[in-house]
Amino acid sequence: MIENLFALEKPKVEPKTVDSIKEIKFAGPWTTKSDAQLIVLFKFGVDQVRDQLDYDESELKYIPEDFDIRGLRGYTIRNLKKGKIGGTEFHRIRKEMVLGLDGLIEWECEDVYKNKRKFILNNKTGVYMPPFILHTYKTTEDGGLFVLANTLFNPEDPRTHDTYTTEVFRKLQEQYDK
Repeated sequence: MIENLFALEKPKVEPKTVDSIKEIKFAGPWTTKSDAQLIVLFKFGVDQVRDQLDYDESELKYIPEDFDIRGLRGYTIRNLKKGKIGGTEFHRIRKEMVLGLDGLIEWECEDVYKNKRKFILNNKTGVYMPPFILHTYKTTEDGGLFVLANTLFNPEDPRTHDTYTTEVFRKLQEQYDK
């Protein structure tokens, strides 16, 4: 994780609260013609799709001009073992849809105003999160996650690292105590 000084700056656009996190409920299963199960992980209307691909221009100014971080990326986190903790981070640009694949995962969120919200992710639920939300998860059963993010990422290219620590979040949060 790269910690840039701008990560501590109060954003120009007022961050959303944990109340703006949307819980996602899967639909199905339905039996297919081939006797398999069809499960709809998510269904977004056009307005939700536009929101997922909308970016705060005042945040994008911190990205080098020779690189565009905007995009759509899906990935899985597999073989999460019971009792493990992950996340412990926030993003300034990235919006994420996080879906439980299997197991049971406690997902805890906190906004810059110190509001908190908890969710249980499993194979029937997920969450849609805006930027500036600190998120931490703990596995209560072995499991896995699927994440759909609106930013590109290359672990070897720091320009794509829109991930910041809990410590940076706490310093940013202090600016909202005033």
